[in-house]
Amino acid sequence: MHSEKSISLLLFLATAMIPAVVNGGELQGARRAISLAAADTVAESPAPGSRTSHDGFAMLIAGGDIGGNVLHLVPNAMFVTSTDGAQIYDSVAGRFRQTAGRLHDSRETATATLLPNGKVLIAGGLRCSNGILGSHCTALDTAELYDPATGRFTLAGTGSGSKMTAARAGHSATLIHGCNCPADGKVLLVGGISGTVKTSFRGIVSSPPVDTAEFYDPAIDTFVAATAKMKERRENHCAALLADGRVLIAGGDDTGFFEHALATAEIYDPRTGSFAPTGRMEIVRELARATVLDPAIVKGALAGDVLVSGGLVAGARLAGDSSATAELFDPRAGRFIQVGSRMSSPRIRHSSVLLNSGPLAGQVLIAGGIQLRGDGTARGVRQTSQTTADIFDPSGGGSGDFRPTGELNEARGGHAFALLSGGPNSGEVLVAGGENCDGKSPSFCYVAGSSQDQSARNPGVAAELFDPTTGAWTPVRAAMPVPVSAASYEAVSP
Repeated sequence: MHSEKSISLLLFLATAMIPAVVNGGELQGARRAISLAAADTVAESPAPGSRTSHDGFAMLIAGGDIGGNVLHLVPNAMFVTSTDGAQIYDSVAGRFRQTAGRLHDSRETATATLLPNGKVLIAGGLRCSNGILGSHCTALDTAELYDPATGRFTLAGTGSGSKMTAARAGHSATLIHGCNCPADGKVLLVGGISGTVKTSFRGIVSSPPVDTAEFYDPAIDTFVAATAKMKERRENHCAALLADGRVLIAGGDDTGFFEHALATAEIYDPRTGSFAPTGRMEIVRELARATVLDPAIVKGALAGDVLVSGGLVAGARLAGDSSATAELFDPRAGRFIQVGSRMSSPRIRHSSVLLNSGPLAGQVLIAGGIQLRGDGTARGVRQTSQTTADIFDPSGGGSGDFRPTGELNEARGGHAFALLSGGPNSGEVLVAGGENCDGKSPSFCYVAGSSQDQSARNPGVAAELFDPTTGAWTPVRAAMPVPVSAASYEAVSP
């Protein structure tokens, strides 16, 4: 029989390692109303859900975690068993299908970036496997290209030995656009960890974050190290592409997952190839979301600002709580201001989508996510997935305003999401997969919509749609071929 102490370590495994893809992040498309973007961890702005509409698209969901029982006791939905499978949601047909090919490497929490040539770059992430003594994850130094024309994956970086310059997980990926400089069209990959993540009697033991960056040049299919380094080491930060082609990099953790979150931010200028400090956030945040308030869609004083929502306020190892607050970065003044109102729930790894049509055009839908709490001990770490959703209205008050909207049918965090265009559900928001955690100690977490999720008497809804007209969520009737958590995702040509 396993001890209670061992079980508490499994809890920490399920909660402490939650990189952003991302800021993940997660995640920039080439088709933008303007050149603004941010990191789902991911570089995410417009965040991975606020992609520019065009006449129909499919949503690629690549890799992810299929979940499992760690040490045969505690169900986990992340950092257990990575998959090399991939699937497409066709917004016109309104259904999921498996891609013709599979990834070359099983991976989760990778970043996904839509390139100008229509292919999708899947970069880095973690390869996790479950063993007798717990799961073990390794950061990957490989990347892959998905070709919508064939539905297959090929290794990226033929000009650099089919390798990135460093292994990265919990990094950001941002497609540079708008600088009118040689970096236009290249993908900037920043930070993350380059080693392993594994369990020990202290909980999670991971390699420290790095301060390096690199570029992927799709024109010559090559990864090249950036000459400059960040001012601080970071992982699980968020990133946003500003209108002038500069990149905002904010928050994250400079020590390890759930150890020491940052309030600092910096700007990468592709014209000079340098990082420079900018204003500090009001509070420390890791695993927050960043969404650009695209001035082609948003009107008023906040147009062009970056909304940074939620995040983990970690002051020491395993000590902290998720936040229900948000703040705005003004790229003109180079400073952050706190949003006056709060979200209805504290959140990390939630979805954040700028709506571009209908009654909520110019407003941001924020949905789901996880409240991660810890008292400094492995036993005291808990995670609770959320069903709540909020609308951020930039016209409300001087700093915008949050108000609740309809709740999800299934609690979920770390899910894929996209604003649909074309088809019968055009203008609606799709959320798919993710993890549903019960908030107990130890926390049991299930891949949303999986058979294990249904056996736990959860709703078992793998994917659902938000209708901005009614404010309601409706389950997607077409099932996901394989429900996953922590997948990389991006819009591709239909």
